[in-house]
Amino acid sequence: MDIAKAKTQEVRAHLLKALDRSRPAPTPEALLIRSLQQAALPLNRSQLQQELGYLEAKGLLHHHEALWWLLPYGVDILEHSIEPTAGIPQPNGWGPNELLHRKEVRSRILTALYYARPHGIGNSILWRALDDSDLPVTETELARETHYLSGKELVELSGDLSHGWHAKLTAEGIDLMEYATEPPPGIERIEKYWEG
Repeated sequence: MDIAKAKTQEVRAHLLKALDRSRPAPTPEALLIRSLQQAALPLNRSQLQQELGYLEAKGLLHHHEALWWLLPYGVDILEHSIEPTAGIPQPNGWGPNELLHRKEVRSRILTALYYARPHGIGNSILWRALDDSDLPVTETELARETHYLSGKELVELSGDLSHGWHAKLTAEGIDLMEYATEPPPGIERIEKYWEG
């Protein structure tokens, strides 16, 4: 692999990780440029937009004006839940403890929303339910993972993720929790303890 191609892959991997750290909030281009400079990967704005546009065309990102979001497909690549497509690096994602924690949080969100059917539940009550369990979770983690589940079309969100929001399971989420469908990459559901 030539040096230019290796640097391009390193830039793309860094961008994915930087966008993941700010989920579910969008990341301004200026912060991405600064993050790349701190990692000794300086790009000008035009080069950054070219790389972000490439990642968006591959279905990993979404943008509005100069704000960028990492989509669930990009998270799945970072978490090594799926194999990346050509041209996309599979960066050294997160450690095994972080991955287990994320998947456990997602599983508990789905379970809480399943039992809150048909009305769903607000973020503060959902956070309390998870925080009171043996799985401490921050409000940011809760919003990040609920947004991820929404991107997988398992959860319907209403409201503003930076303030008060409300979540409920979609029909796909209910099917998943009732073992009618297989979980998509990045999702684990509770074991059928009642059949063991």
